Amino acid sequence: MRTPGNRAFWGVLAASLAGTALTLVGLCCILVVAKAAARVEEPSHLVPFAPAAALVVFAALGMAIGVLYGVRETWRLRRLGGELRARRVATPPRLETLAGELGLAGRIESVRAHEPFALTYGLRRPRVAVSTGLLEAMSRDELRAVLVHERSHVLSRDPLKILLMRVLLAREFHLPVLAYLRTRFTAARELAADEAATAACGRKPLAGALLKTLSGPRWAQAPAAASLGGGMIDARIRQLEDGQAPKLAGPSPVLLMLTLLGGSLVTWSVVGSAHLVIQHCAMM
Repeated sequence: MRTPGNRAFWGVLAASLAGTALTLVGLCCILVVAKAAARVEEPSHLVPFAPAAALVVFAALGMAIGVLYGVRETWRLRRLGGELRARRVATPPRLETLAGELGLAGRIESVRAHEPFALTYGLRRPRVAVSTGLLEAMSRDELRAVLVHERSHVLSRDPLKILLMRVLLAREFHLPVLAYLRTRFTAARELAADEAATAACGRKPLAGALLKTLSGPRWAQAPAAASLGGGMIDARIRQLEDGQAPKLAGPSPVLLMLTLLGGSLVTWSVVGSAHLVIQHCAMM
């Protein structure tokens, strides 16, 4: 089944894998030349210079940023899970009934908070947290629209994809256009979840739910959690009014130029490192 937004996700993943493969090729070239230099009496002509040094800096910096970012985001998700568990209350019967009807049995929990919000969280097995404030504010039809919206995030495993994209973007810092793909992914998933809710419940219940729903308190705003009030309100209202997803703007020229510059620098460093191997082979 086609899932809107996945093309942006796979684009980020493919760009990251291609960049990693290219970097590994360059690092292997540097290693070959370094080993060769260690075996000769006058190794100065084999010692890697600017391109190889730039590649090592890019690789080390990207890996360090990616690891640090991954650790930070994972910690924030664990903190969110702990907060939700501490606030968990008995699930009301009407919420359990709706969850069973929508195929979300065992994945719904009610949490104590006066702010009306709902969010999908969890990497291995996504769950939906619904605040007591939302349960008090919503009619049955509006609550159903909320759960259908969140079910779309559950089925697509959006929290995991959001986390992966954020870590990969941090690692591929020299390709800022990937941040546009993340924005496009988030927008497409929110609009697709709204479309699913509209198809199942109609426009009025979803519109009512959007008007009553907040993005949640600060402690509930984890980066890798998908919520009904997760932004894009203007675009989502236009979709409700027009019946079709609005066209999203493309990346800015500045973003494209910076990406071209960053990609060119990495390519230059890899090609320069490979050229060292070619020189070495020619001298043998």
